[in-house]
Amino acid sequence: MFQTLKITDKPDEQVVNLLTNNRIGTPGKSMVYEHRNVPNKLHDIPSPVFVNFSIRNNLLGTVCFSKREVFIKGESWLAHYVRYFSFNEKFRSGNTERQNKKRKNSIIRNEIMRLLDGEGLKEEGDILIYAYVDSDNIRSSRLIHEFGFTTASKFSSLLFSRLFPKSYEKVEKATKEEVPKIKDILKSYYNDHQFVSLENLFIYNDYYFIRGEGEIVAGAQANPELWQIIEIPGLKGWLLMNLISYIPILNRFFKPKFRFISIDGIYCKEGWEKELEKLFSFLLYKYKVNTAIISADTKSRLYSILKGIKLGTINAFQGEIPFDVVIKSNNKRYQHKDLPFYISSFDVM
Repeated sequence: MFQTLKITDKPDEQVVNLLTNNRIGTPGKSMVYEHRNVPNKLHDIPSPVFVNFSIRNNLLGTVCFSKREVFIKGESWLAHYVRYFSFNEKFRSGNTERQNKKRKNSIIRNEIMRLLDGEGLKEEGDILIYAYVDSDNIRSSRLIHEFGFTTASKFSSLLFSRLFPKSYEKVEKATKEEVPKIKDILKSYYNDHQFVSLENLFIYNDYYFIRGEGEIVAGAQANPELWQIIEIPGLKGWLLMNLISYIPILNRFFKPKFRFISIDGIYCKEGWEKELEKLFSFLLYKYKVNTAIISADTKSRLYSILKGIKLGTINAFQGEIPFDVVIKSNNKRYQHKDLPFYISSFDVM
């Protein structure tokens, strides 16, 4: 079926090495960093499909899809999320060797196009594929649009930080018996959203919530993350990398070896935003970090809530990180482009 593509449900050693050493971002334009817990991430991806492209057994790149059920305005749909789309640095650089391989690269691009049209994904007829792209990563943005994706929405990653995060006695950890009820609460809460996927939640039984007046009023899950930051552009980036990261106490917020949590599956009943803020602080305390990253569609209710709480020093200093949601679909029933997207921080990271 394909000359250069191999489809599998498990990553081999070459794929793990490629993704572990993959530098994300555009030097001088956006933050450049590496994911440092790739093996754990790969293990946790629900229903993965790895598509590897090679020439003479040399891995040139990989695409990883996560096949999943998503809800669009409460209705169940089948979709594929593009978790990784990574090329070997030699393959994507514009050198003479690449020009000499132009014909082979063209074959690979054509086969990727066929793949993104559904061939090889075991889907017949309609397809619905989506991805998150750093708005400032020019290379990734250009590449994804070359393959027929269109921008459907915008979202931001915001930084919540506390120099001295606090425990909170009202926080409870969800039991297995409580998970179905919490899923129903989240589905109802995000019923006016699209691409709502709960498959990244409850993997390790680590969802936390707060009760008020006998019911759940705030809830969230924390995912431990580790990045190696290579570069942050601009004066603020220079200050973070070369000054703040060396100042005692302040460097709890940021170091080039950046440990933090991403926060997912957020629920907040109207009027209980202060409890949500306390829950976030508790999660920092629980995971022994000082910074969390939270992502939300800029049209969403959650984004308004986040803008209304005290996010802390780092967000005030660094500001929000903009992203695009991109979609590729031939499904004529998909007519919900104006709805806010549910953004999974696990997927973003």
